[in-house]
Amino acid sequence: MENSPRLAEPPGISSCLSELDKELEKLTDEEEDRCVQLTWMTYDLVKLRTQMLSSAQELSEAWVRCRDAVMGDPGPQPEREDGAQDADSSQTSTADGV
Repeated sequence: MENSPRLAEPPGISSCLSELDKELEKLTDEEEDRCVQLTWMTYDLVKLRTQMLSSAQELSEAWVRCRDAVMGDPGPQPEREDGAQDADSSQTSTADGV
């Protein structure tokens, strides 16, 4: 195989290959930069969505507190574990039944 004849390279092929190699390296670098930018954009999007959900929950809770303060509603009454009703609610139900 060492004695096999080599094909003669056309003139200027090495400079053409060198130019193609440089261009390919440039395109690869550009794609890597785009990938990095896309990664940061994705990170920012997730961060903004998380903050938005948290802010929306806080806003909803603040609205409920404000509504309760304006309307004078103390908010939902906690249920008792033994299932007993408050004295006011049991009297109301008997008064309605009469």
